[in-house]
Amino acid sequence: MNRVSRQKILEQVLEAASDLAMTYFQKREGNLIEMKEPGDYVSRADRDVEELIRQELETAFPDDALVCEESGGVAEAGFWAVDPIDGSANFLSGNPLWAVSIAYVEDGSPRLGGIALPALGEVHIAEAGRTLNLERSLAPAVVFGVGRNAKWNRDDRIAWENQAEELDLNVCCLGSCAASLAFCASRRMAGYVEKSVYVWDIAAGAVLCAAAGLDVECEIDTRTMRGDIFVMEKSARMRGQISFD
Repeated sequence: MNRVSRQKILEQVLEAASDLAMTYFQKREGNLIEMKEPGDYVSRADRDVEELIRQELETAFPDDALVCEESGGVAEAGFWAVDPIDGSANFLSGNPLWAVSIAYVEDGSPRLGGIALPALGEVHIAEAGRTLNLERSLAPAVVFGVGRNAKWNRDDRIAWENQAEELDLNVCCLGSCAASLAFCASRRMAGYVEKSVYVWDIAAGAVLCAAAGLDVECEIDTRTMRGDIFVMEKSARMRGQISFD
């Protein structure tokens, strides 16, 4: 199946997943909640949205591998990385900063990515090597996002926050890696960094940010399904220097 049809299917799947996720978001009181580990929530919405995505992608691309946040999977040379609801704590709290994130990864590099922000009415899709044209403010963003997860060393994270503050950027954590990267691509954040994060959180956003013309450094280990990501506006980088190490 050619690239055009792969992107078209991605658009359709994101739309269907967004509609289902919004149904749960608007009626949160009936959503069964569990905790996978401290601070990491999963709900019926996560599982049902993921199952919808899995079924749609398996029907369209029966030979493709899938690696999903809740049900897992085995990465092959080419695979889909799926996060049905990135920012579950926000979602469960009625906060609109959550995302549906789907990417196609080939030979360790994200090639096609889509992020939907259903509560904000936004969908962004891009292909590696193509230009992404989004409506964006001409004013420079002054917010820099820093993600948080249990695998990332706290002292290293604080060092990153200090570097951003030295550039007179306001540091924040939105609680959703995918939503943060979508905001970077649309120039509503000057940059974002997170280490030791799962591939389904970063793969789609890496494609979007690169297509939007940002500096992107994304390292993925398909054995552990984790990676590091750093994106930065070129204009912000000219005001100072943040090193990715």
